Amino acid sequence: MKKKFKISSTDIITFFTIFILSSSIFGLYNFKEGENSQELPEYVFEYISNSNNVTYYFEDIDNNFLVYLPLSNGQYYKAGYRLDPREITNYAYPNEVINKINSNKKIYLSANPNNFDGKVNVAMLQLVNSISLSTLGRDVDFVESFTEDANPINPNIPIRSCKSNDFVIEFNLAKNNGVFIKNNCIQINSTTSDNLINYADSIGYGLVGIN
Repeated sequence: MKKKFKISSTDIITFFTIFILSSSIFGLYNFKEGENSQELPEYVFEYISNSNNVTYYFEDIDNNFLVYLPLSNGQYYKAGYRLDPREITNYAYPNEVINKINSNKKIYLSANPNNFDGKVNVAMLQLVNSISLSTLGRDVDFVESFTEDANPINPNIPIRSCKSNDFVIEFNLAKNNGVFIKNNCIQINSTTSDNLINYADSIGYGLVGIN
């Protein structure tokens, strides 16, 4: 079932930044059909997940990582990440994060429009890719939102934060690093947008059973 994710940028420059940074072949694998493969390429490395003791195979292509997820028919589904799986432990998160994501059918993805760069949207899209893959068979509605009003105000984008009653995933460029659960909210904080992507990918790995 096709997932809905609406990107509403405040200006065309931001839109193209998001597109260039997030539309690589790696970031879009989860949304492409017919990407199953029966054979592994020659140059892969093995990674054993702590959560289920299953061996996964990764291909390192220009410091982007393609994981071959085993299917019941003996084939593999390919999904792209930017975080090296061997560094997952450097971007830990509470175990309850996975359950919270999987138990909600409407997810607001929110960031501060006044403290922002294009890679924040890459982090959002990376996580959306993994959520979409982990929730195949049920409809999940993704809504882009802001934690506060933009300057100038964009009336087309809702305001949602950890203070809201809805389920929100906040992506914050902040003075601290980590993933926190606050009421009905998941807050992903990092001092850099690159590490924000890494935290999103770490959670994404967990959503497909890899940690």
